[in-house]
Amino acid sequence: MLHLPIAGGAFDSVSLSHRVRSLADVLKINASVFLGAMDVLVQYHFVGQIQPNKMDSPEARASLRDQVAKLLAEMGDPSFSMCKVSAERMIESLDRGAPVRQLVHDAFDLQGRLHDHFRYNFVLALSDADKRRFEPDQPLFGLDVDMRFPSASTDISEAGKCLALGRDTAAVFHLMRVMEVGVLAVARGLGIPDPVKPAQRNWGAMLRGIKEGMERRSLAGQWSDRAFFDDAYVSLDAVRSAWRNSTMHVDAVYPKDKAEDIFAAVRRFMVTLASRLDEDGQPPA
Repeated sequence: MLHLPIAGGAFDSVSLSHRVRSLADVLKINASVFLGAMDVLVQYHFVGQIQPNKMDSPEARASLRDQVAKLLAEMGDPSFSMCKVSAERMIESLDRGAPVRQLVHDAFDLQGRLHDHFRYNFVLALSDADKRRFEPDQPLFGLDVDMRFPSASTDISEAGKCLALGRDTAAVFHLMRVMEVGVLAVARGLGIPDPVKPAQRNWGAMLRGIKEGMERRSLAGQWSDRAFFDDAYVSLDAVRSAWRNSTMHVDAVYPKDKAEDIFAAVRRFMVTLASRLDEDGQPPA
């Protein structure tokens, strides 16, 4: 992933935290439209000063209007307000057949405003793979998990966004929240009441409750799918030992490759869980 600060941009974490409230609110723009428009504006400005007749053809005007119209469509965010005013003025000049010298002036004005806008903003460019995680076409853990575990959907989505942006430790935090939904589903499938007191929501306490519930069913001969719940318990206990406990400590930092491994492991677990249960534990054991 490329982090691209525009030259001269003064930025700090405090101002960023006030501007971006959640990853879902990150401004997304089509960079190719802005780059294409800048190319046309620069060309029109310089060539228009030297050879105005060359830029006065219907084709040159149509090309300029098309690029500026595409640019306007990308400037819906309020932060582009001054750039938008300049672009709208240029469209108005083109529509009324303004002379080339006016269009050259408008092109220079819009070019400058775009440059100033990006000079004081911070740009993140995502690779194609990271873009698919940040804004996937399908739920990251598949449609079955999305439908059967709706309360985990937000954390799954945020885990993907965090991985795309290089916030790998944050991604693991979200993935552990996804696993909590899985823990509750397994417990509910065994007929264990949801924990009420904070101490009961501890993973260790919840897993002990699951183990005891499984043993009670074994003694009573009430199993319909023991192998599934045995495997689920083993997986949950392994996650608790390997990742859950360490994630809760401030010195736990996960590199990208480790976070990727955890993402894949949690995905496999949730997909397996969704093949048998929903988040309400249905159908029961």
